[in-house]
Amino acid sequence: MEKKRQPNFTSDEVEVLTSAVEKRAKLLFRMLSAATTAASKQRAWEGIADEVNAVGGYGWTVAEVNKK
Repeated sequence: MEKKRQPNFTSDEVEVLTSAVEKRAKLLFRMLSAATTAASKQRAWEGIADEVNAVGGYGWTVAEVNKK
């Protein structure tokens, strides 16, 4: 049985993804501290995934969005 490929990110999804990451760049790429926790970074990635999924119809996971 062959494994089905996932669809590619659309150009609209990539645009939303890049703008959302740019807005949250300080939080996402800062070292962990008392102000920046792993949970806060996870919530930020979940918000980004929600924004990307609102544009497209595939339903990307947080891990897939983070990897992209």
